[in-house]
Amino acid sequence: MLEGEFAARVLEDCPGISRYWMLDPWRHLSGWDKPFNIDDDAFEAAFHKTLSVTDFAREKREVLRGTTREMIDEIKDASLDAAYVDGDHTLRGIVLDLISVWPKLKDGALLFGDDFSPSV
Repeated sequence: MLEGEFAARVLEDCPGISRYWMLDPWRHLSGWDKPFNIDDDAFEAAFHKTLSVTDFAREKREVLRGTTREMIDEIKDASLDAAYVDGDHTLRGIVLDLISVWPKLKDGALLFGDDFSPSV
């Protein structure tokens, strides 16, 4: 979520997590179809709140500030046990995120997402 509540909850409820990647631009992106595509000052505040609410797990947390396409290469291929994708809600954005994240998943990994619907 925008201010790290989802990440904080997962990190609190799943103590076995050894590394938790947080990838988000935390900046306004023109043409990006996301409900909270707010101004940069509000994103900066949200970024700092995210760091604050997940600070208890800072030794596990890896923060990548950018879009999936900008930052995905920071994550080693076949290294993720699970991924939660909540990016650009356009068909193009969804497809690009899924194509980018897929190689990062280990065999048998879980792929979760946000705002799924039965059709485009």
